[in-house]
Amino acid sequence: MLWAVTNTPETSAHSGISVQNLRKIFGGADKGGVEALAGVKQNEFLCIVGPSGCGKTTLLRILAGLESATEGKLVFNIDHGNRPLQSMVFQGQGVFPWMTVLDNVTFGLTTRRIPSAERLGIAHNYIKRLGLTGFADTSPRELSGGMRQRVNLGRAFANDPAI
Repeated sequence: MLWAVTNTPETSAHSGISVQNLRKIFGGADKGGVEALAGVKQNEFLCIVGPSGCGKTTLLRILAGLESATEGKLVFNIDHGNRPLQSMVFQGQGVFPWMTVLDNVTFGLTTRRIPSAERLGIAHNYIKRLGLTGFADTSPRELSGGMRQRVNLGRAFANDPAI
């Protein structure tokens, strides 16, 4: 079960993510499937906390567009301009093993055709902020697991997603 705290009129905004009666059942409700997500309603502030298997990752995967909801509605009311709507850092290792730390962090910026000087400035900023200074030209196989996960974070934040 996901816990939610209802917004007060002072804290609700006209922009953001609107979730209406979102529900996800794996295996199909008619087949006795597993309900992974239920009860997420409109105008609720969510803190995603709970035991293993309660639907935390399922909700995030639905928000990222990697999973579809069984029922309900999800609307993004966010002006994200020319930047991506969302980025997601997966629980497992997601670095590209054939790329250096710098290439991993700049990946999204490169696909968005951000000019090289700007792209490198952004990447080096995140490499420094994540404690990876001196590792820009390093292959992921030469990094610890925690360092590889920080590369994942750098790639997500460098791309400046709205979510």
